[in-house]
Amino acid sequence: MTLTTRPLFPTDAAALDAFLAPCTVMADIIRAEAQVAGLVYEGRPLEAEYFGAFEGQRLVGVLSYSWANKIRIYAENPDSLPLLAQAARTAIVKRGGLLEAVDGPTLHVDAVIAALALPPDVFRGYREGGNFRLDLENLRLPALPEDPSLRLAEEKDRALLIDGRMAFNMETKNVTSTPEIKASIEKEVDLRLKNGWTFMLEKAGALVSFCGIESCVSGVVIIGPVFTFMDLRNQGYGRAVAGYGLKTLMQEYPDLRTAVLSASRPDAIRTYESLGFRRTADWCSAILKEGSFFLSSSGLAQQEPGDLTLG
Repeated sequence: MTLTTRPLFPTDAAALDAFLAPCTVMADIIRAEAQVAGLVYEGRPLEAEYFGAFEGQRLVGVLSYSWANKIRIYAENPDSLPLLAQAARTAIVKRGGLLEAVDGPTLHVDAVIAALALPPDVFRGYREGGNFRLDLENLRLPALPEDPSLRLAEEKDRALLIDGRMAFNMETKNVTSTPEIKASIEKEVDLRLKNGWTFMLEKAGALVSFCGIESCVSGVVIIGPVFTFMDLRNQGYGRAVAGYGLKTLMQEYPDLRTAVLSASRPDAIRTYESLGFRRTADWCSAILKEGSFFLSSSGLAQQEPGDLTLG
């Protein structure tokens, strides 16, 4: 059957949710953002432009191009991936060519990168890992490290969380501390503080680890990032903040049934598996270098945004 692609509209919300509901963590993230922010894009946090691939009237693939200039993809039919990439091309160019990363199952990411003709030298990192899922009734809580305290982040913690998030991005995404990166992190931290979705683990009044919550919708909680400062690792803090953060959410939201996340570092994977998470699929994030801008006719170029020429 012939494949077709088009933007998704609010009238497609039910079909999109039905398509994504049984899928793995990357699709859960797309699903959560669509449920929370809807299918109309105006550039606000968590919003995205959505594109669907169809066999007849049946949705078989979806690509989201988020407010943070990140592509996320999931497709039942891999043949739809190049078509979805091409459908998103105009939106990327219209947004000034901004593209931060391409996330999804590994083979899906490779197909979209090829369709957009993105050369290898524009990527600063290619993080390969896995998608993980936990039925919350099987959560295995660790023993708490000595003298910790768990609480939700507050406005007074803003500067500390910005520093921690910057450290996380520098380690996991190989980014440098620039005004643009800091502004993006500040925007993200402010959103999390507004929603109350960051758990902090403290010891003697000092932050040792934090656990962010992407979303809680339809019985699914999406976790990330979880970060422990380098000199405090291997003491169980990451496991504690994630495990007891989940326990707190379960008490507040009795309908929660499942937790999902993505992980690539071996130590992080060991932490999540110790809590009961199981790997469900391969996953990767292809992260573009700062200063790379998408061109409609020739893939990417590295230049200043003001010099961007649209093909």
